[in-house]
Amino acid sequence: MGKRVSMDEIYVDMNARYTEHGYSMERRGTLDDLERLGLTLERAVGRRFRCYMDDLDDDGQPDDIMFDGVVVLDSEFGYLAEADPPVYFHRSDIGQLEDNKLSIEQIMDRLGEWTHVPRDQAAGAKIVYFLKEQLKLSDAESEFRIAILLADELLLLRRMREAESVFKRTVDCYPEYSEAWRSFAHLYKVSGDFDRAAELMDEAVRIALQDGEFVIMMYCERARIARYACDWKALSATIQALVEYESKPGARDYVYECDFVSGIPADAMDEALVERLIARCEHTSAH
Repeated sequence: MGKRVSMDEIYVDMNARYTEHGYSMERRGTLDDLERLGLTLERAVGRRFRCYMDDLDDDGQPDDIMFDGVVVLDSEFGYLAEADPPVYFHRSDIGQLEDNKLSIEQIMDRLGEWTHVPRDQAAGAKIVYFLKEQLKLSDAESEFRIAILLADELLLLRRMREAESVFKRTVDCYPEYSEAWRSFAHLYKVSGDFDRAAELMDEAVRIALQDGEFVIMMYCERARIARYACDWKALSATIQALVEYESKPGARDYVYECDFVSGIPADAMDEALVERLIARCEHTSAH
């Protein structure tokens, strides 16, 4: 997953798997292909490639095995090509895969159809498989949205490790997107790790403030995490920032929300501050 501006091919030895989806890049064939592209291992970090290794089809004809992935620097294993799930396909599959590619609107329509189907592990697994296939085919415009849909579905199925992996890759590939950090924080909020959730949401808020968009949305989610954690100091600070924030004209954002102030102990918050937030909520809801 990442911004698919280009999909240069590089050789990767798929026998040199060091992590669940990570393959060593410190091989002669890989270095030669990087050199051909004017890159070193160091400069390749963070870039996406279509990785290949020679293989044969059922008739004994050449048919490279491949995966799409991003180069990472692992603290233990060095430079790795980290494959996107689902991991493998063959060169002969590419044309067929492209025929199955849907637009983000078509994907949302398909998911909408499935909302009427009773949700169980089998139905969820079908949705996950569908989203993984579409993620593999996605372009830069739709990739982020599909990745978030996939991670959210995994989270609904309580496949926490897989969800965490997808959320983390999304943040790694789109560090400038506040929504990537918000979604990642949601995983830890659901898991009950409020400290980690707060840390990630603080980054989401920082990026939103820098961009001037979705600031209210990010502050509200940060407030929810503080509320779940019963961190009244953080909640007060977040509400204070929220009521003082003025959106830029034309900025994309959401209306003020105040669900996170219900049920707060009487002595935990400044009542006047809460009333200011409620007034903001009522004003924006009316407009």
